[in-house]
Amino acid sequence: QRPGYSEISTRSEQYLGWFNNLVVMNDTYRGWNFGVTVGEDIRSKFTDLVFQDPRFFGIRMDGASADNRFTLLLSQGGSQATQSPNPKFSTFQGGKERSSVLLFGGHWETKLGNMLKLGTTYFNQHMLDTFNDKGSFIRGDTPYSMLAPSFIAVIIEDDSPESGQVGAVVYDVAIEIEAESMGQMVRMSSISGASDFDVTLQPMVEGGLLNADGGREVNGEGQRVIFTFKMPEFAIPDPASYVDNPSPAVGGLSIKNVRFK
Repeated sequence: QRPGYSEISTRSEQYLGWFNNLVVMNDTYRGWNFGVTVGEDIRSKFTDLVFQDPRFFGIRMDGASADNRFTLLLSQGGSQATQSPNPKFSTFQGGKERSSVLLFGGHWETKLGNMLKLGTTYFNQHMLDTFNDKGSFIRGDTPYSMLAPSFIAVIIEDDSPESGQVGAVVYDVAIEIEAESMGQMVRMSSISGASDFDVTLQPMVEGGLLNADGGREVNGEGQRVIFTFKMPEFAIPDPASYVDNPSPAVGGLSIKNVRFK
C-alpha cells in the first residue's frame, strides 16, 4: 500500500484467523484515551439494571479522561447475529434485509470531586423497516401489522413457598380490551354488569384450592392459579397496504390495549 494508506478487509478468512474475530484500536488526544473494538464476545456493561452482556456482538467505542468516561455501542441483530454455525460480526454478507434489528446505546460517567459520581445511560433495541421511507431510525417500526394473541393467561404463584403459610388468595381477575373495527374504537370487558361486558371474555380458571369465601388459595412450590382469556377474532391488513397506511380501516378487530383488574 502507498504511504499513509492502509486497509483491513473484514470479509476475508485471513481476518478471521489473524485477529480471532476481534480488532481493538486505541488513540490518545489532549488528555483523552479512546478505544474502538469491533468483533464478538466483547464484555460490555452500562449498569446492572440497564445493560450487561459478557458476549456483546458489534462495535464498541470507549473514551476516558481524568474525571469522565463514556461507552457507545452499536450492533445489528436478527439473522446477522444468529447465523450458524458461528456468528461473525466481521463477515458481512451483501443483501437487503427488510426487518433489520438495531441495538445501540451509550453510557456517560463523571466525577465531581472525590465524593460524588454522576452518570446517564441510554439503551434501545428495535426493529426497522428499511423499505419504508417514513420509518424512524430512533424509534423503529414494522413492515407488517403485529399479530394479536389468540389467548392471554394470567398466572398467580406463591412468592414465598418456604414460609408454610398461605401465599395468595385469588378471587377474580378481569380483563378490559380496547380495539378498533372499521376505524371505530371498541371496548370490551369481562366484568359482569359493565356497560361493555362481553360474555366471550369470561376466563377459564384452573388450579388453586377453593376456600369457604370462594377464593382460590395458592400455597407452596409449584402451585398456581391460571386465568385464561380467549381473545376476540381480529383482522390485519395485507403487508402492501400496511406500508402505505399503518392505520387502515379493516373489518374485524385490531387490538390496541389490554388491561387487567
